[in-house]
Amino acid sequence: MSRTRRTIIGILLCFLAGEIVAGTFHQRAVDSGAYPQIYRSSDVLPWELIPGATDIAIRTDEPEFRSYIRINSLGYRGPEFHLDKPPDTYRILFLGDSFVFGWGVQEEQAVSRVLESLLQERTSSARIEVINAGYAAGYSPDAYYVYLRHRGIHLDPDLVILGFLPRNDIENISDNELVLDSSHLPTQVRSWREFIDEDRRRYSRSRLEFLSPIRQHSNFIDWLVVSLHSLYAPARSVEFMTKPKTQETEKAWQTAQVCLRATAQLLKGLEPPPRFLVVVFPDSLQVHRQTWDTLRLRFNETLYSEAYPQRRLASMAHDEGLTIL
Repeated sequence: MSRTRRTIIGILLCFLAGEIVAGTFHQRAVDSGAYPQIYRSSDVLPWELIPGATDIAIRTDEPEFRSYIRINSLGYRGPEFHLDKPPDTYRILFLGDSFVFGWGVQEEQAVSRVLESLLQERTSSARIEVINAGYAAGYSPDAYYVYLRHRGIHLDPDLVILGFLPRNDIENISDNELVLDSSHLPTQVRSWREFIDEDRRRYSRSRLEFLSPIRQHSNFIDWLVVSLHSLYAPARSVEFMTKPKTQETEKAWQTAQVCLRATAQLLKGLEPPPRFLVVVFPDSLQVHRQTWDTLRLRFNETLYSEAYPQRRLASMAHDEGLTIL
C-alpha cells in the first residue's frame, strides 16, 4: 500500500472517529430562536424593527435567556409614544445596540425603562419619557448618526444618550459599508455580514460560512467550528484591550470618532439643541474577573491595558468636546 493511500485512509479513520465522538458528546447549539421575527430591511440602515411585531427570544444554551419582545407601532421596543413630544415632557432618546434594546431581559428591565423610573422618582416638575432606540437606530455609531439624521431628530429629544460598547461597536463598524454625502458623512449604512432572512430574522454571515453546508451533516465539523469560535471570540476581546494591531480596527476607531463628532454637530444645529451624553458600557472581560483566569493561560497581561477602550474614548471625548460617562 502506498504512503499516499495510507495517509488518506488514516485521515478518513480520524474523521470517522471524530464523528463518533462528536455525535456522542457534542450538543449542537440550536439558537435560531435567539433572533426573533421582528426585523425587516431598511432604506438607510442595515435593518430595522418591524412596527407592531411580537416574539419571544430564546437561547437553548442559556436557559435564563428568554424574553418577550414587543415592538410598538413606531418601531421601537417599549410603550407607545407620540411623535410630537407632549407638553411638560422631558424626552430622552437612548441609542444603542443589544445592551440598550434589552437583549435577554423583559421590557421593563431594559436600561431605558429603569432610567425612566429612577428619574421620574426624582422629579415632579415634568413627565420623564425615555425612548428605547436600541436596534431601532442600528447597532454602531455610524448607524446611530444616520438614524438621527433621518429620523431621530424629528422626535425632538431634550437629551440624547449614546450607549457605546467598544468591542461590539468597533467590530460592527468594520462590518459595515458607508454611503457618504458630499460632506463625506454617512447618509446610509449597509452591512456585508448581517441581513434579514425570509423568516424576518437577523442572520449573521460567519467568516466560516463556506462550512455551513457541511456543518448541517457533520457533528465533527460543527464541533470544530464551535471550538474555533470559542477560542477566537476571547482573542478578539483581548485585542480591544490594547492599541489596534490592524489597520481595519484603527480605521473603525477613527470612523467612530468622525461619527460621534458629526452626531454632536448635528444636535448642536437644532433649536433648541438637545444635550448629548456618551455612556461607555464595559466589556464582559472588564466585569467578570473569572474570565481572565482562563485567558491568563494563553495571553500575556503585559501586552494589553484593560482600560484602553475607556481611555481612548475619554481622549476622543476631550478632543471633540463631548460629555462622556
